[in-house]
Amino acid sequence: MALAVEINDTVPVSVNRKFVMESVQTNCDHDFVEYFKNVPNQKFLYTFRVVKPVKTFTISVVLRAVHMKRQSFVESVETNCDHDFVEYFKKVPDQTLLYTFRVVKPAASFSISITMRAVKSQRILYQLKKIDGCQFLSNQFFKKMFAESYATLIVNNSFFNCPISPKVYYLKNLTNALISPIFHPTGYYQASVRIRMPETSAPFVMEIVWKYNVK
Repeated sequence: MALAVEINDTVPVSVNRKFVMESVQTNCDHDFVEYFKNVPNQKFLYTFRVVKPVKTFTISVVLRAVHMKRQSFVESVETNCDHDFVEYFKKVPDQTLLYTFRVVKPAASFSISITMRAVKSQRILYQLKKIDGCQFLSNQFFKKMFAESYATLIVNNSFFNCPISPKVYYLKNLTNALISPIFHPTGYYQASVRIRMPETSAPFVMEIVWKYNVK
């Protein structure tokens, strides 16, 4: 028995958004199903022929991100602090890539939150909340996730360890340390990294905010 199905070139994802398909590929085992192909001269119509009776069957749906060669361009980097646990967090004068901050109270523990959102709609694209900062510094899993960005920030191999002692610290290459997912839509975005401490109710003791375009 031969059957026909219709496959459109757009897939509705939500009320106001569509993904546009670049290609559709059909395959079959050539045993239970003899063929599964596009009907000639019909853009949306496909046909397949079942040659053996089937009492039951299962369906599996798999979505995978395809690596796309897109580039991100950082337009600005902003640093902020609470002026309590961290006295200042700023660019070093006459240094293009170097930033400095001064911790004035010891930090036995801290958390890290990462958020990426569209600037215009404020829709969140990606978010990690309250990552244990000390675990991040010591756990190999976290190091693998953010190894490249973390290594980019470090000055003279001065890696951080808990507890964080009160003193002046340095970071470099904040522009290049932007963390972004492999699958990233084009557009204008804001990424922020916030560091919080349990001893204060402030939204952060340190913050880095990037604004960037993906093309």
